[in-house]
Amino acid sequence: MINPSGLEVRIARRQPSTPHRRLDGHTGQVTDLAVAALPDGRQLLISAGADAVAVVWDPVSGEQITHLRGHEKAIRAVSSFRRPDGTACVVTGGDDGTLRFWEPCSGQQLGVVVRGDVTAVRELVAWCDGTHPRISALVGTSQGRDVVCTVDAVTRQWVGDPIHGTGELGHLGVCELEGRSVLVVLASGEEEVSIQFWDAATGRPARTSIAVPENCAETMTVLPVSSGGNLLAVILDERVVLVDPTTGEFVGDVLMHPENQTSALTWFRTGSGELRLVSVISTVSDLWTAKFPSVTLWDPLAGEKLGGFPTGYLGLIECVVVLDGGLLTAACEDGSVRLWQLDEALGHRTPGLTGREGSGAPLHHVPEGYGPGLLLTTRDLQGLAGQGWLVDDDEYDLWDVASGELVGTLSGGFTEAVVHLGPGGRAMVLTVNEAGEMAWWEPRALTPIRSMPTDVEGYWWLHPEPGGHRVACRRDRAEVDVWDPATGRMVATIGNADPEYGRRFPDCDPEGVAWVRTGQGTQLVVCHATNLTLWDPRTGELRAHRPKDGAVLTGLLLPGPGWLAVGDHEGQLRVLDAESLEEISTLATAEGIRDAAVLPDGRLATGSESGGIDLWNPRTGTHLTHHDLGVRLRGLAALPDSALAVGLLDGWIVVDPAWD
Repeated sequence: MINPSGLEVRIARRQPSTPHRRLDGHTGQVTDLAVAALPDGRQLLISAGADAVAVVWDPVSGEQITHLRGHEKAIRAVSSFRRPDGTACVVTGGDDGTLRFWEPCSGQQLGVVVRGDVTAVRELVAWCDGTHPRISALVGTSQGRDVVCTVDAVTRQWVGDPIHGTGELGHLGVCELEGRSVLVVLASGEEEVSIQFWDAATGRPARTSIAVPENCAETMTVLPVSSGGNLLAVILDERVVLVDPTTGEFVGDVLMHPENQTSALTWFRTGSGELRLVSVISTVSDLWTAKFPSVTLWDPLAGEKLGGFPTGYLGLIECVVVLDGGLLTAACEDGSVRLWQLDEALGHRTPGLTGREGSGAPLHHVPEGYGPGLLLTTRDLQGLAGQGWLVDDDEYDLWDVASGELVGTLSGGFTEAVVHLGPGGRAMVLTVNEAGEMAWWEPRALTPIRSMPTDVEGYWWLHPEPGGHRVACRRDRAEVDVWDPATGRMVATIGNADPEYGRRFPDCDPEGVAWVRTGQGTQLVVCHATNLTLWDPRTGELRAHRPKDGAVLTGLLLPGPGWLAVGDHEGQLRVLDAESLEEISTLATAEGIRDAAVLPDGRLATGSESGGIDLWNPRTGTHLTHHDLGVRLRGLAALPDSALAVGLLDGWIVVDPAWD
């Protein structure tokens, strides 16, 4: 398998996905989507972006037709409607507080820019008052609260008074109630979420509000039913419920997404006119990553799940639409628009799952003395989201690098698992649990070798001495504890050797820890934001080293043959002589360096978050080569044949060493 970077992907274990098309036309998040119907029956797709541009697409060919430019800040909402002459018009609104109207084929802006006491436009919905097109908008105002305003789509004049509602106004829609179109708003109060109904012309309630249970409603979409009325589909965390706006009753069966949060909903009708609901599971925030990002198709009236498929995309999807022919289109956080042909996607059979396709960085190589060895990866949803939040239910997976097969899983309340190369080069997996008990495991069999209680709770990071017995342990405190498993005793507690730093920041945690070999033996290096502290186990001596330029250091700390590399807040990697700690080179890329790995021949590979991999001579700082994987990178580990294991958001890959 050849990656676009030119590197050969030897093996991959990534989140499964269903074949789809990807359209790239934005430099920031895609915030909203709309479909414009042309008089000749064709449809155009419009994507709005945080880059202040809307792109008009031919969804069949995937070609960009034009760009809608004029907003000064991010576009948050887009909608379309038919003008009285039958032609299509697009309306956009954004953080510059304006509404703008466009001819979608030419990209020409139509008429005046609509302004008012509006600081930002958050949502738009197009509808008809009889035969007259209206645009209703959820907007922020200078008074600091959101209201709903309506514009005459022909005259571009505001209609009626703003609707203030009660509570914090959220999702906006239009439904039919007693034969007339009314605005429906999802609103959050101090104690409950409610669905509110408003007359756009008078600004008065059209009916009493409907209370939503459990105060956890996320978003809502309006479903048309064959009788001419509507149902409201409301996301409640792991469920979608249907509400009849006429009676205020909850109807039908709850549509369940166990252990997953729904992030987007849309509906469409099949060729035979049957109503279908599409729900999307995706990462809903930086703190919550979808366990199994996927699309599910429902018959909402029967409460029946008709099928589903994995998207393979771990970012946020908060808007989806379905075009003619069942073309599902998603607005993605990474700036892409993704399209699935529903009938093909539902019929696609993905490879069998191990249940661990999301297991990615951080990752560690486990040498076995023969072959490529094993990989130790972390099954941590928060860590996969790139936040590094500490959780106590991580699982750790061992993989056979040659076959890509899952060897086994360590679970049971461990807060950390790393590789310990003990005396004689024996590789073991070292774990610690919440109670502070360390345990060493045979990697392939996952059988315990020995354990050692410390009676210290809260160890989250382990740093075993390569080729030795000692283990440095960190928790949420300023010092690092060093244990000797041979005696079962703590042999040292290492603070910051820089007294000035200790006085100014007495409670600041270390950024990183590593063991480095010097001519005087192995020493422990503790990285603080302003300096390095070195501890000599033979003498107990502590010494401090500050960068001459006062740089702020990070936790990226990597020992090499005769040198030590440390990251800084500029995204650079500083290479220091292991003896003198004098800087001998500085490695820098335009994207910044997220992780690094030392190859067997002493060269250094670095990786950026956006997927760039660079190879360096660390002693001279000479840049040797660059490859771009095109995917978000989380970690690197070098293998015995100079191949690289790369930890990704959704798993890991091994790329062959095509460096020269």
